[in-house]
Amino acid sequence: MSEEKQELVRFAGYDCVVRIDRYASGGNTALSLYDAKSGDPVATATINFPDIPLLRDQVFIKDYSENEGMLAALEEAGIVRKMGVYVPTGIGSLPVCQLLIRPPEQEKVSINPLPKSTLSDWRQELAKDMLAEAETKTKSKPRDIEKDRE
Repeated sequence: MSEEKQELVRFAGYDCVVRIDRYASGGNTALSLYDAKSGDPVATATINFPDIPLLRDQVFIKDYSENEGMLAALEEAGIVRKMGVYVPTGIGSLPVCQLLIRPPEQEKVSINPLPKSTLSDWRQELAKDMLAEAETKTKSKPRDIEKDRE
């Protein structure tokens, strides 16, 4: 029996193990942090907007409120990297990040599982355009995360 590698993140004073799942609604990737010693839940790192299409290796990181500093912790641990794209949502603009570790396999999920009326057409088109542009940038020009932090 092979043991799966556990990704570790230092967040909010805890050494955390990253658990990768899929949200039931929409199938987007979900990241949760658990205390590496006790196994207790520490934080949910991602936020799900099932009506905004993301690629399998993209996530929205919740980096506000009780999760302030989450994005920096995940980048430092090599779990995600910012793509330079922010998608407007009802709670503000959220960073779209590329997952740098292997996401879970995805069953067949429709790109837009909710009726169009749940998200205005212009927001949906904007999100698609921004994600397509970000995908093109990350494929054509690799970025140095250390230089980006300077």
